Amino acid sequence: DPLPVLLERLSAAEPAVRARAAQMIAARGLAAKGAAKKLLAALKDPSPRVRSDAALALSLVTAGSDEAVPALKKLLRDDHPDVRYSAASALGRVGTQASERAFSGYMKNEARRMGRGGRR
Repeated sequence: DPLPVLLERLSAAEPAVRARAAQMIAARGLAAKGAAKKLLAALKDPSPRVRSDAALALSLVTAGSDEAVPALKKLLRDDHPDVRYSAASALGRVGTQASERAFSGYMKNEARRMGRGGRR
């Protein structure tokens, strides 16, 4: 089982290695549910790429559960637009009522923001 090695790589020094580990965990889907705690921690990584990949991975390893929804909602306010996009996509994929409400709320806010000329 490669999951323990992938979890270890989420703490690697190089952001590219951490991001790739998150991607590989995501590919395992619900079979990698045990990775949720480490992926939640990766949402605070200094690298936007790692935060983005961790968010998307969380949506797959916690699908059907609200476990990651609060953390993904916080990520919607990230400074980096790619991270916000990944958090919104992740919420759209989780598939619970709470995640769908958060996703819809975010999209409505974005539509209003775009109506104001894109100002945050």
